[in-house]
Amino acid sequence: MSDISKAEVKRANFKRLCDRRVSRILNSYESLKNLSNTITYDWSEEQHEKVFSTLHEHLLSVENKFLDAKKENGRARKEKLTFEV
Repeated sequence: MSDISKAEVKRANFKRLCDRRVSRILNSYESLKNLSNTITYDWSEEQHEKVFSTLHEHLLSVENKFLDAKKENGRARKEKLTFEV
């Protein structure tokens, strides 16, 4: 057997993919932040609330999945997520 354990490979894969995915999310947040420019864009309070309640809801969902994963040690089916203002 190799010197690298299965757990070490899984941790390395997690780090590699997590770094990329979180960076992509942060870049998307920067892009979303650009929509706050009132010279270029206008939005209603309802749209504002919908955007941030949706983001908050999905962030909590992801966090809970991480917390539950260690308890359940299982995989859930993937959902395709969409959003429309």
